[in-house]
Amino acid sequence: MAETEVRMHERLAVALAREIVAGRMAEGSVFPTGDQLTRTHGVSRTVARETLQALATAGLVRVAHGKRTIVNGIAEWRFLDLLLQRAMQSERLPEKLMRDLYEARLTIEVETARRCAIHASDGTIQTLKVLVASARDQVDHVVHGGRDPSALTDFIELDRAFHGTIGDGSGNVVLARIARDAHRGLLTSWHLIAIEPGRVDAILEQHRAIAQEIGRRNPDGAAEAMRRHVNWSLEDSLRELEQADVAPTPADAR
Repeated sequence: MAETEVRMHERLAVALAREIVAGRMAEGSVFPTGDQLTRTHGVSRTVARETLQALATAGLVRVAHGKRTIVNGIAEWRFLDLLLQRAMQSERLPEKLMRDLYEARLTIEVETARRCAIHASDGTIQTLKVLVASARDQVDHVVHGGRDPSALTDFIELDRAFHGTIGDGSGNVVLARIARDAHRGLLTSWHLIAIEPGRVDAILEQHRAIAQEIGRRNPDGAAEAMRRHVNWSLEDSLRELEQADVAPTPADAR
C-alpha cells in the first residue's frame, strides 16, 4: 500500500472508531461495507479494506454471518490497541469507562513500580532521576511559556518515558510491554492537554516520590507512591470531565 493510502486508511479508521466509541454508531448496528465506504468517503477499495481490518483488529467491529459487518459492544473492544486508544483520546469518555480504564492502569503500574524497586539496575534508577529533572526543566515552557505546543509535547513524552522506564526496570518483559501500552492509552492527554501550574507541579512531585522510593529499593514505598499517582490522575480526569459538562469543549480543539 502506498504511503498516502496508509495515511488515508489511518485517518478514516480513527474517524470511524470515534463514531463507535462515542456511541454514534450503536452496538449491534450494521457497519458500512467496503463499497459503501469507498463511495461515501471517496477512498480506494484498498483503503476501505484496510480500514475495516483495523477496526476489526481493535475489536470495534466483527464480520457476522452472511458477511455483514456488525458494530461490537464495549465488552469486545481491545483497549490496548493503538487505534482504539487514539479514538478514546479524541472523545470524552463516560465516567464508568474512565474509572474502569484507570482501575486497569492501577493494577498494572503499581505492580511494575513494586518490581522495579526490586529488579532495577543502577542505570535504570539514574535514568528515572534524569527524566524527573528533565521534566522539571520543561515546566517553565509548559506553564509560563504560553503553552508552547512543542514544549507540551516534550513534557508528555518525558512523562511516558518515565513510566516506560519503570516498566522496563520491572524485570518482566511481558509486564513491561503491557504497562507501556496501558500508560500510552490510559493516562492519555485528556488531563495534560489542559495543563495548569498546580497540575504539572503535582505530576512532577508524584514522579519524584516514585523515583525516590525505587532508588531506595523500597518495593512497598514505590508501589504506594505509584498508587497515589494513578489515583490522583483519575480524580483529576474526573474533575475535567465535570468541567466539560458545564462548558463543553470540542474534542479537536483540546
